[in-house]
Amino acid sequence: MAEARVEQKKSNTTIMVIALVLTAVTFFVGRLVTPLAINLGLDDFLVRPIVRAIVGVGCMIALGGASWLGFNWKAIRDAWHFSRVLIMINLVIAAFMLAGYSETLFGNGDYLPAGAITRLIYVTILCFFVGVNEEAMFRGLMFGGLLAGLGNRKNGVLWAAIISSLAFGLVHVVFDLSFDNPLGIVQGLLKTIETGMFGFILCVPVLESRCMLGAMTVHMFFDWILMALSAIDGSEITAQYISADPQVALSGIVVFIVFIILYTPKTIQAFKRLRSMRLPQYGPFVNARSAKLSNTAWRDEELHEKQSHVGEVDARVGRLRDHKVFNNPYLTILSTFVVYVLLINILDIIPSVVFRGQPVAYHLGGTVISVGVSALLLYGFQRHFRGELSGLYGWTTAGLLLALPGLALAAADVLDWGTAKFNNPIIALLIALAPGVSEEVVNRIIPGANWMRIDRGSKSIWTCILATSAFFGASHALNIFAGASVSMTLFQVFYAICIGVAFQAVFLRTGSIWPTIIVHTLIDALDFLTRDIAKVGLMVEELEFGPQFWITLVVAIALLVWGIYLARPAKHAEIAALWKEKWNQ
Repeated sequence: MAEARVEQKKSNTTIMVIALVLTAVTFFVGRLVTPLAINLGLDDFLVRPIVRAIVGVGCMIALGGASWLGFNWKAIRDAWHFSRVLIMINLVIAAFMLAGYSETLFGNGDYLPAGAITRLIYVTILCFFVGVNEEAMFRGLMFGGLLAGLGNRKNGVLWAAIISSLAFGLVHVVFDLSFDNPLGIVQGLLKTIETGMFGFILCVPVLESRCMLGAMTVHMFFDWILMALSAIDGSEITAQYISADPQVALSGIVVFIVFIILYTPKTIQAFKRLRSMRLPQYGPFVNARSAKLSNTAWRDEELHEKQSHVGEVDARVGRLRDHKVFNNPYLTILSTFVVYVLLINILDIIPSVVFRGQPVAYHLGGTVISVGVSALLLYGFQRHFRGELSGLYGWTTAGLLLALPGLALAAADVLDWGTAKFNNPIIALLIALAPGVSEEVVNRIIPGANWMRIDRGSKSIWTCILATSAFFGASHALNIFAGASVSMTLFQVFYAICIGVAFQAVFLRTGSIWPTIIVHTLIDALDFLTRDIAKVGLMVEELEFGPQFWITLVVAIALLVWGIYLARPAKHAEIAALWKEKWNQ
């Protein structure tokens, strides 16, 4: 028996060495075909990953790892589910990059530069083969090979994941490193760590599902979402992450540090999952049927942990729900607004530094932050009352129709269209998302929903409408401190109160966030079409009693009347019944 174990160990070590050699062969074959592709007039940037993908997949099959390449829809779904936080991070980063490209993309009035579709197709093909070749090399050959030799040892799975992931990160920068460039060394180190963390995280779905397709598709999407922006912009598509330009280098260092910080929680989770794997975990190249492999140990441990902590968590949540802030509707209005303003002002440092001197990019970056913070607050509110609040996201066409009269406010802006200089409508719409989402969530949706939880009936529906609307109007008075004129700000406060009454009535009647968010965004977008982008949201001009003033005044009063009609006493029982159902009362 001992001799059999020794022979098995030797065999596994041999497989590990062969797999590591094949990883190196696959990588350097890609480098060797570069001059040949150039001599033939081919695109070496595309040829290299295609060749590596073919060689890497071929080596995996030849070594006996075809089982990890079979189609498995569940494995793909699980990989995307496990990586969902990383996907959201990259989408946010991509939104910031899009903001940076906005001057180029939309500055001349064109919606897509010439050749953008062709470049997008090129990038899609490139990312497909990059995802296949890098996963085949580092999660297939290298990680799988290391598991053959280390998979039966304590922490062997972790070391296999760490080694393969660091190698994955290092190959992205190794040929661009120069010891004469200190900033370049820092960039290379940080990029290695950042990419290595991404690779380490992908080891989890690969090993749990014993299938690589999920990691491949996630990898493809990550590369595509960032490269697609360069393709649309028309800038050079490159895989070089180290720059000798000090300004570019410092920007890159900041970006890598941000990614590392954002990836850390998921990396820790991946570490725990890999450490909890039952041994041995021999990978795809060893016949381990007799080893009684189990990939579900972490599930058992997680279930045990959840069961052991459920009482403690429920007690903690119960204490939070009884907190005076959530049980005082006025404190909820104020605290939600204060938290939002604090977060926005802190995070506003990012676009103000990154997009200095680019007003369009700055406001688009602010939109990403504003919408993100608002969504986070709304998610936190819903999560905090999980099990009690049935949801605020249901679609209601009737509710949208109730909110549409608010678009009449745009009539005053239309008066200026004859002689106005128009901004790009896409830019106007994107920037309008910031107030359209944040003002509704912070001033109307969270306070209104929580008020109906506390009210538990129809006693104070009108108090809710008036209180939230008054605060919504008063919050616009802060524009004075940002440079808005006093006269226009006071008028803005008045018609914001009128809009608030109408929109809060719509929200209470429908229980859905969408009608008022959509109409509010459209109102602001039509206003931003002709407004100076650098001063979006601020009314710096003095109030004039011209046609615009009178139209806005009449429409505001009409919306006030519309809100009063929607929330008339005859509808209070209907509103109360809706919210009792939503709060599972």
